[in-house]
Amino acid sequence: MKTKKDTVLTIFLFSILLLSIPIFASAETFEDGGGRLLDLQNNDGGWDWPLDDGSPTNNSPTNTAAPIARGLLSAYARTGTSEYLTQAIAAGEFIKTNSPPHSTGNGLFMNELSKATGDTSYAADVKTKYYDALATGNYTNPRDGLNYDTSGYATYIYDLRENQYTSGYSGQSAYSYRNLGLWDVGLAAAGAAVLGVAQSELEIWQERLEYGLENIWSGSYDDTHYNSVLGLSGAVLGLSEIGLGLTDPLVSTNVLNGATSIEDLADILAGFQADSGGFSNFADYVEDDYTDVQETAYAIIALASVDAERYADQIDAAAAWLMDVQLSTGGWAGGWTGAGSENNELTGEALWAVQTAVPEPATMMLVGLGLVGIVGLTRKS
Repeated sequence: MKTKKDTVLTIFLFSILLLSIPIFASAETFEDGGGRLLDLQNNDGGWDWPLDDGSPTNNSPTNTAAPIARGLLSAYARTGTSEYLTQAIAAGEFIKTNSPPHSTGNGLFMNELSKATGDTSYAADVKTKYYDALATGNYTNPRDGLNYDTSGYATYIYDLRENQYTSGYSGQSAYSYRNLGLWDVGLAAAGAAVLGVAQSELEIWQERLEYGLENIWSGSYDDTHYNSVLGLSGAVLGLSEIGLGLTDPLVSTNVLNGATSIEDLADILAGFQADSGGFSNFADYVEDDYTDVQETAYAIIALASVDAERYADQIDAAAAWLMDVQLSTGGWAGGWTGAGSENNELTGEALWAVQTAVPEPATMMLVGLGLVGIVGLTRKS
């Protein structure tokens, strides 16, 4: 006979399962998002940016293919639909042929594509053309035709972003994309780590990330705020993948001052999460009105890289927010609170983040069976 105690325990365990509904609902997230990327992929294997120019011909931008295609790998991992992998391979071939190897996210995507296919040529392509060339001081930058080593090119990235400007908001003066430099360098450092570059090279990336953390957030009101959360996410991901920590406590004019470890940085990053679950675009404006798809996606990826268990609550809430703002088309949009215009890059990054956040279906099945077993044992007792 079922006792009152049995009933209470059953309700409690069922409530735990209800909290995991976003986990089970995510299958539709990947089917819709992956299908959207298939529909918009060009003949050359790439995608238009931000969305679709109406032509399927070979004219894709080269610098956004990797994060978009990473979404296809995520959809393949969660649905098993072979077409997602087939078209991710097409994107990999496009990147090999057309994309400058330094493009943001190339190393991370091509490494995952090699793991998914068993074809090491994708990872080797980026390692040889980019990281090995940097290590010998022979990476030729297609922008200026000059050769760079690792430290020099990371500095070039910072300077390039520093000098990119856009108009300000609410009467503010124009501001630079300086914080995106930290994001770029962080993803490049993470790519170096997963592709197995030499320890001496990883130490250079680490030093350049520490420099960025101490300096990139300094400056005027707008420089300090815009894309600061995205920049921190990139740095946290890069340092976590490198696995070397911080050499000294950070000395900066921003909220990172005094941080002594990657965990300190990740704790600060976690603090930029709004009540809705999304992450703010601006470090000093942690409000639902300023939450952003790209910031939220990379915050998930960064926090999970550091310690998925420690930041489980933040990661789960952020993934639920991403799934909640997915468009009816299957894609995701730019702009705050997930509104604005649909963007292929954001769709790929959101899928990547949700896959990172949500346990594999087999894992959830084991959790469910375990809960059922607990109920059964309790009733027998």
